[in-house]
Amino acid sequence: MLIRSPLYIAVIKNNLEIFNLLLFHSNFDINKEINTKSSFRTQNVLDYIIKNDLIEYFKIIMLIKNIQFDKSFEQLLCYYYSESKTEIIKFVVKSHKIYLEQNDNSLLGLACQQNDIDMVKFLLENGEINQNLNQMEQRYLVHRHDLINIACQNNNINLCQLLFADKRIIMNDELFPQSLKYACENKNIELIHLLLSRPNISKKSLLSSIKITCKYEFLEIAQNILKNFQITQEDLISLLPIQEENLLLFDLIIKNVSRQNIIQKKEIFVKSLLSSIDHGYSQKFIDIQINTIFDVITDVETIYSILLRACSNNMVDLVEKILYRKRFLYVSKTVGKYESFPLYTACQRGYLDIVKLLLKFPNININQRTRSLF
Repeated sequence: MLIRSPLYIAVIKNNLEIFNLLLFHSNFDINKEINTKSSFRTQNVLDYIIKNDLIEYFKIIMLIKNIQFDKSFEQLLCYYYSESKTEIIKFVVKSHKIYLEQNDNSLLGLACQQNDIDMVKFLLENGEINQNLNQMEQRYLVHRHDLINIACQNNNINLCQLLFADKRIIMNDELFPQSLKYACENKNIELIHLLLSRPNISKKSLLSSIKITCKYEFLEIAQNILKNFQITQEDLISLLPIQEENLLLFDLIIKNVSRQNIIQKKEIFVKSLLSSIDHGYSQKFIDIQINTIFDVITDVETIYSILLRACSNNMVDLVEKILYRKRFLYVSKTVGKYESFPLYTACQRGYLDIVKLLLKFPNININQRTRSLF
């Protein structure tokens, strides 16, 4: 059996006179009435009024000044917004203290998604913006969108400027790279500069920004990030191995990292090279990496691992470069758990050009046997 209050029944029966008598009686507490969560048993009169478009009843309730709305009330206003009843929203927000959230499921979020600058401006000027996000809410925003992220997704510079001007609006740092990515995809230079002018951007997000701006060929902006923020050589090296082909990024790294640091961190550069080979990135991208580290690699095992990887991926030019420039001593080596040799690998995979190259090399033991990896 449904539990309904006398006020609720008066609304259902459309009896405005009884409704007014109950509503303005000295013993009546409107907050208990409207802040009762609707469930399969208990029904909330305000839910019913809004969902059934009983605007006259709604406006009468809104005349009461001591109403204390809970967080769920904003969702009722979202319903009115989806029905394009913006005048009702403005009436309520202007007459009462309404707390507004700042995510894509809020009233502000819906207005941002619709590029409704007038409504956003009105809500910012008249609403109480919740800026005391707890940890759970902040984590929640990472998996959704904050208001600035929505504006960037819409490529709306005017909306972004409006949000940036309000110090209450929180830009979640975890979402910053995604917002910047939207701006770069749309080639919106003004929006890119606006985002990077935001204070307190974390080092992690700044490094992501360098990757993103290089990917979308905004090299000058990436260089400005290096110049204007405290990005160290170690920070740049931490961007390796590069997860996707990004020639500008690697070029930026090697031009801003000393030769000594490259030598000291050569294992990281080798790891990046091997990753690029495995991902089948372009010869040009691999060449710039191998040329960076070729002269600093001296141990046979590292050279051998690069040679084997090059043979496995049928990279003839790279194999030739290793064999002839390094004068590589072709010896039996154990790599990882397996005794695997370049010639065996090339034969197994049918890479004729690799086999021809290896057979030109002196001292090769053609009869050497190895356990199969296949």
